[in-house]
Amino acid sequence: KPEGEKKVAEDEVRLSVQQMNSVAAGKEVVVIDGLHGTEGITVAEFYRFSEDGRRRVTFKGDRCTLVDGSVHKVLYRAATMEGTTRYFDANKASMAGRKVVLWPYGGEDDPNESPWAKAHRAVLGGMIQRNQHLLRCVVCGDPVSEHKALVAEVDEEDVELAVGCVHQRCRRPSLRVLGEIRSELFAEFAVLKDFDYEAWILANRHGPSLISQGPGRDGIAYAAWNAAPTGTGRGTWCVRLDLEDGSSGYATERARVVRLGREGALRYAAEMSGNFEKATKARDPWCYTSDRELCGTYSFIAPRLKPGQRLLKCVKAEAAPFTAAIDVAYSSKRNHYTPLVVLMDLETGRPLHIRGLIPLITDPFQLSTFLENWSAAGIEVPPYAVAVVAEDRDFDMLVASSFERGLQVVIDPLVDMRGTPLRGFVVTPTERLAASNLVEAT
Repeated sequence: KPEGEKKVAEDEVRLSVQQMNSVAAGKEVVVIDGLHGTEGITVAEFYRFSEDGRRRVTFKGDRCTLVDGSVHKVLYRAATMEGTTRYFDANKASMAGRKVVLWPYGGEDDPNESPWAKAHRAVLGGMIQRNQHLLRCVVCGDPVSEHKALVAEVDEEDVELAVGCVHQRCRRPSLRVLGEIRSELFAEFAVLKDFDYEAWILANRHGPSLISQGPGRDGIAYAAWNAAPTGTGRGTWCVRLDLEDGSSGYATERARVVRLGREGALRYAAEMSGNFEKATKARDPWCYTSDRELCGTYSFIAPRLKPGQRLLKCVKAEAAPFTAAIDVAYSSKRNHYTPLVVLMDLETGRPLHIRGLIPLITDPFQLSTFLENWSAAGIEVPPYAVAVVAEDRDFDMLVASSFERGLQVVIDPLVDMRGTPLRGFVVTPTERLAASNLVEAT
């Protein structure tokens, strides 16, 4: 944007669609079932615009009305005769034994070069250029990540003119098919059905989730989940952690400084100081990493240390006024759990569950690995779409609704050929983990 104008993340990330051919706007090429009472199929070309610019053939639902007023059932509508081959290629079985009659346009002029066709082509070109969500289906509104998905014009009675991509499954007879999209990316990652690449890139602008960087990648681990984080409000106090080297850290939850009221901060600090004393006596002291990323008991954090990190023992906790500077220095912009992707059942529209669990994936580009693993265990995955879980609040809603349905949530689950879990993060309420003494960390 021009210097001085504010930019947002969405301005920095935009998938582009390169238009390879000009839009054919002057003809209607219609595959008609039983034209004029015949039992065959007719592929007919019609001049699209009359001299005053009105449509000579109109469409509504699966019917078209010709100039003579006759109404016919439409099987497919395209911009060119060549474009109808997509329909016949996809319906070879149902076309077997049926007579097909070609009824080409017989005029000497090129309908696509008429003044009205040129004007309409310019209108469609402008709509394509202005469409900031071109890779969303003009029928269902969901993302399109399908190699050879259709590009179509919505041009029928009582419907607003539109142009854009269409899932193959969303095509209806009245859509005027202009072409298809080709994408090596979509072809390579065909398992990422209805995947919003832009949303995924934007969700990762601060890096991957903190939990995805943890250990447990070779076995079963637990991801603590708190339905009501302690300090998500706008309290004006926080809790400072004094460390053994004289420096300080701050109590965090989900990588953000906990904000409380004054009395709440005093209680929280006293509770943490008591925990520090007990843990030290048990020879498992609470520690803070030198880069201020993790805080927890020594036994919990030591296996998670990254190169260059050091452990600093927590000495005591004290209530302190919250400031924006503290938030900037000690809170992370990264989400704790997200970004992730979840498979959505196309039939129900809800998160897909297999054998009582809802799988979440940290790296969508590894989805084929999980699908192959589940298939080897005899797990059949129904038709699905891949949705981005971009923010922790979205994760909270998904987990809460899953628990209400009696389903387990597992991040990156792999199983053996008997279906026994081999790897993954089992999302478990914090209070249950604390009662089981499985984890002690904030």
